[in-house]
Amino acid sequence: MKFAKPLVLGKIQNRYKRFFADVILENGEKVVAHVPNTGSMKGTWEVNGLVALQHSTDPKRKLSYTLVMSFFQNTWIGVHTGLTNQLVQEYLDSQKELTSSPFAHESLAREVTVGDSRLDFCLTQNVENDKKHFIEVKNVTMADIDTPRAIFPDSVTSRGLKHLGELQKIKNAGHLASLFFCIQRADVKSFRGAHEIDPAYVLELKRSADAGVKIFCGQWSVTPHEISFMQMLPWNQ
Repeated sequence: MKFAKPLVLGKIQNRYKRFFADVILENGEKVVAHVPNTGSMKGTWEVNGLVALQHSTDPKRKLSYTLVMSFFQNTWIGVHTGLTNQLVQEYLDSQKELTSSPFAHESLAREVTVGDSRLDFCLTQNVENDKKHFIEVKNVTMADIDTPRAIFPDSVTSRGLKHLGELQKIKNAGHLASLFFCIQRADVKSFRGAHEIDPAYVLELKRSADAGVKIFCGQWSVTPHEISFMQMLPWNQ
């Protein structure tokens, strides 16, 4: 993903009410930026830390700046969860005709309702049968740098727990089910569940894997110019 317009750099002062951040731009202007991230964003920023923002001239917007990434622990971290599915779809599209890929497909649907949940993607691998591949995506920003491993979640997630249950039901019904962690930082070498934050989620993640739900951990390189896929990382239970 290349940004059509250059991102605007600034220094973040604080984040409040979850969706707002005060940022001082390079020209000295203080702005309020929209924060498109419902998580805690723990371990992704510090006061006066460098951040990159998208600027919009749309007069209908209440806030013209949107926080996209932060520079913390010597790496850029993608915190804009609204971009996550775009990044993953770009990757899925690149796998479409690769018969050896678990993501090979003939068609792709987004935001598919399953049970009481809405999952991010549904791949049809063969239109002549009813077998589908359902994929739920989670954006990962937090890391244990001493390891170094990406970790998820950064706060207790009842919604994520619900998605794991739906994926297990999908697998039991004879379809393919996957959980795709989109790791938006280049400074880690593996992934693990954050048992110290949400042990119930980590336990259910292991149960899901044991039930046949596939766990994928994709890593992206993040810069103010481009966010690009790097590689798949191992999941360390």
